[in-house]
Amino acid sequence: MLSLLVYFICLAAARAQLLELNEGKVKGFEYKTKKGDIAEVFLNIPFASPPIGELRFERPQPPKPWVGVRNGTTFGAACVPIVPEAAFTDSIKLSEDCLSLNIIRPKPKASSQNLLPILFYVHGSGFFSTGDEEIPGNMGLFDMAEALKFVHSNAKRIGGDPLRITAWGDSAGGAAAAHLILSPITRDGIFLLHPDEMAATAPTKVSIIGVTAKEAIGFALLWPTLEFFHSLYIDPSRYSTWDREKLVKKLMEFVMKTYVGNHLSNILQEVIRFYVDRDEEKHFEFYLERYVEFLSDVLFNVPAVDGILARRSAGWDIYAYVFDYCPPEFDDDKIPGRLRGATHGSEFVYVGDISALMGGREFKEEEAKIAEFLGESLSEFAKNGQPSNNQQPWLRVKADSAIRFMNIAPKCEMKTGFFNESASFWQKTRKYGFDMVKLLRTGNDTEKVKEEL
Repeated sequence: MLSLLVYFICLAAARAQLLELNEGKVKGFEYKTKKGDIAEVFLNIPFASPPIGELRFERPQPPKPWVGVRNGTTFGAACVPIVPEAAFTDSIKLSEDCLSLNIIRPKPKASSQNLLPILFYVHGSGFFSTGDEEIPGNMGLFDMAEALKFVHSNAKRIGGDPLRITAWGDSAGGAAAAHLILSPITRDGIFLLHPDEMAATAPTKVSIIGVTAKEAIGFALLWPTLEFFHSLYIDPSRYSTWDREKLVKKLMEFVMKTYVGNHLSNILQEVIRFYVDRDEEKHFEFYLERYVEFLSDVLFNVPAVDGILARRSAGWDIYAYVFDYCPPEFDDDKIPGRLRGATHGSEFVYVGDISALMGGREFKEEEAKIAEFLGESLSEFAKNGQPSNNQQPWLRVKADSAIRFMNIAPKCEMKTGFFNESASFWQKTRKYGFDMVKLLRTGNDTEKVKEEL
């Protein structure tokens, strides 16, 4: 299930509302926000035909019109996840018939005829691919593209401007949004392999790209349950035993699983020199911190730098950020002090004031300030293509080597040097014929990018 969010909501439902789409009518309801504004909510709207029977594992087909009024007051089923632990639960309805979205809009004012900008939000989770010809890429991207087409075709019916649709998301949803705005599938039905390749030929768009200050803390130290994360996770009982040998072993395991080429020993030496030997401290906290830094760089930071540079080179206007505040709910007394920080997804707790993710508690003063900054910046970005706000001017990435970015914290400020050192290191390793961050051959070994998902 995908979500189209025009405004975030938080309080109780009121009277029913009716939405008339190209495909049929939907009954929804009203919600009142904390500030007293009224939003209209319409849930479980099919944007494609059910992917079952003959349509199972096929590209999505447009939804069939329905007769009468569809009930849009309850959420639809979530897609069946690839993670076994999440599939067996009584608290969430799961089904292969899950190609639905939700529409939330401000209650229309009788005196206003203005079309509103649309935020097309893709939730996070992950991607599935076997990495071979069986499932070469994530088929869900075709579903998301179909949802985007549905929203575009119905934009005016929901009070939105079809020329002002902003695709965004958190975690894998952010990556999916990047693919959606780059891929020719929204024009002629083709997904290429890597978004950086597509940036050079896609129409230029204004974009925001960002990460948290310590992305991989969650995977390395907080979240042991999922199989992929479990291979990265370190149990708290073992923190104090961490030393140079354990760090080197972890780095070697990761590199040997991902590197393809004839220079494995050279790559290992380079990685150890950068993540272990550099300013080495003989203390377990140092080795844990470098492990988190390594995972953050490979999985998030350096790919973000590559994406920013590729888009900037293609003439895009890019805004960058680092979220540098750790929500109390993401903190853990078991984690050594110097390792604590904003982990993967921390910023989305404050996007739209989603207090439900905080156990229903009220934000502290510094948190409210961050939430206000993010809310203003993102809403203005959707309206005008610039993340304007009342706290700190957010400047575009310039055409120099030092990427400037907004450091989002209780005191937001512009800084320069968006993971420059790490990006420079991984750029140098590409001389060995393989880009371990992108998992692509480089130089003379470069293979043609396939025109497939």
